[in-house]
Amino acid sequence: MSSNSKSRIITSLIIIGIVFGAVGGFLYMTNPYEPSRVAIIFMAPGFGDFSIADQIHIGMNDLLRDASVSYYIPNELPTTVEEARTLLESYASRTGFYDMIVAVGNDLTPALAAVASKYPDQKFAMIGGAINAPNVASATFETQEAAFLAGVLAAIVADSGDYSGIIGILAAVEDDLTLEPIIYGFKQGVETARDDLSLNITLLDTVYLGGFNETDAAMTQTISFFDPYNTNGSVLFAPVRAGLRGVRLGLEYANRSWYSGRRQGDRYPLVIGAEHDVDWYGNPRIGVALGPSWIMTSVVPRTDLAFRFFLNKTLWNEFDVVSNNVFEYNLANNGVNITDLQFSIVYLSRVHNAVSQVKHYQSLIINGSIVVSTGP
Repeated sequence: MSSNSKSRIITSLIIIGIVFGAVGGFLYMTNPYEPSRVAIIFMAPGFGDFSIADQIHIGMNDLLRDASVSYYIPNELPTTVEEARTLLESYASRTGFYDMIVAVGNDLTPALAAVASKYPDQKFAMIGGAINAPNVASATFETQEAAFLAGVLAAIVADSGDYSGIIGILAAVEDDLTLEPIIYGFKQGVETARDDLSLNITLLDTVYLGGFNETDAAMTQTISFFDPYNTNGSVLFAPVRAGLRGVRLGLEYANRSWYSGRRQGDRYPLVIGAEHDVDWYGNPRIGVALGPSWIMTSVVPRTDLAFRFFLNKTLWNEFDVVSNNVFEYNLANNGVNITDLQFSIVYLSRVHNAVSQVKHYQSLIINGSIVVSTGP
């Protein structure tokens, strides 16, 4: 991952220690003594797919500053929930070997619940879902609240200057338990800002790619959306995970073909990311932290904070403090948020009241004046 992937919402971290190969995954050590063992299960493709798995990785690295931990990750990540359940059970059957077994993603909630009930002496963590069990610590994320703010920002920018007012949503798959609340929250933010501020906005129907790593389809859809002779879109919300590589290729094409030299007016083809801080990925030169980025912000659930909290409690024998409880991460406790516009303030500062309106709606959500829906 580029060094420019670190926005201020995410603390810059350095891995302290030595990396060793390990059966079933990889091993980080910070001292020569026997480290604690933590098994982690998430769906393929895992790290590098611009999802909450990458956000978890930040928490993993951060923990190494304070503790010695061996992270066990399957060589072949599961592609179905049933495969994930089989892996969870194989880890849990080694009673006493792992200090904690972590499942990541709401889709894995039923699988972990079933395995946890079968192995009551094993400690588990569910990140992204809720399980009420004495041996499971759970974290849920109100991502729809942060997505609402992203929708407000998208609406205000799309109605400004030379922009067309057209907003699109390009998502990975339908009915995904992690993505759908984000999409609904974004829609509500767009529609609320449109009605409250009398904006001339058109929100298009959501387009689904049919997979989490659809590079070619994502590129085609992105090009079509920003084509001034086709959709002529202004802001594209793209919770597409690894498909973001295709979105990036589409942005490069759009700039090369229509926006270079401002031939389409004083505007950029703009994208909003989700699940992980991907603002850096929209810089014209990815390896250089220099905006303006085509990805103006990202909707981020702080799964790294939950991971670090649960593991710290486990390693310090305080698991009873977190087990049998569901911890909710939301806008009020900064467990979810949008990134701080590090690379996009270059042009957002020229959009009247954009940043101040986002802060205004943030306060309304926190004080309960606005309740953001997770579905229709």
